[in-house]
Amino acid sequence: MTRSSTTELDTATGQVSRHLQLVEWLRSTRAVAFDFDGPVCRLFAGYSAPGIAAELADMLPREELPGLFKDPGPDPHALLVAVDQAIDRLGSGDLQPLVVELEERLSKLEVEATVSAAPTAGLPELVGLLRAQGAVLAIASNNSAAAVTAYLDRTGLTECFFGPVLGRDRDPRRMKPSPFVLERVVSESGVALEEWVFIGDSLADLRAARYAGMRFVGFAPRASRREELLLEGAVQVIGGYAELLSDLNDSVASPMGSRW
Repeated sequence: MTRSSTTELDTATGQVSRHLQLVEWLRSTRAVAFDFDGPVCRLFAGYSAPGIAAELADMLPREELPGLFKDPGPDPHALLVAVDQAIDRLGSGDLQPLVVELEERLSKLEVEATVSAAPTAGLPELVGLLRAQGAVLAIASNNSAAAVTAYLDRTGLTECFFGPVLGRDRDPRRMKPSPFVLERVVSESGVALEEWVFIGDSLADLRAARYAGMRFVGFAPRASRREELLLEGAVQVIGGYAELLSDLNDSVASPMGSRW
């Protein structure tokens, strides 16, 4: 066997081993938390996230925050954090209410976006299988809790997520990669930290899980995002839920496949 074929075999063996580990994680876990935008739906499928960031930038005082006013960037969440940090640097308490106003406007726009949000393929089936195992399901998001709740209500998923459904509060410093929302999920659920798995699609999600000490599964339909998560040290990364559904379905169908 050549060195090349040995390397390919080792890689394939490692991938199978990781897949089996992931299936076992989800078969045996007591609780699963999902990030919202990505793992549950594409929130801005019918909206422009850069457009929302530009709308928020129009609320900024041109004189005090000229750079952010002119170039808000493509991510409204990043803009919210940048404004909060800029106000801290300026030491201007008079501008602090602006962060609350921006967050409230962003929350309203996120709720509006739920009407055209695109469901993530396989999510209802995965939720059904996890619920059949008796798992507690929760959401830990940087989006507003109002938007998450609106989407779950519209799609009939509310009753599945009877664990904590949490979004950002008015302090941008508590958004992921801060572990704050994951720590709240654990404390409000009454389920021990070691029983949780968190499914997220960003480096911020991975870092928040790492800081919280929670097992993490990267959700990465795009190869570039998969590479980012792996380079950051993610152990488990999937391209979609189809990779898991057949194996988990077999475990639920088998009387020996579930611990619940």
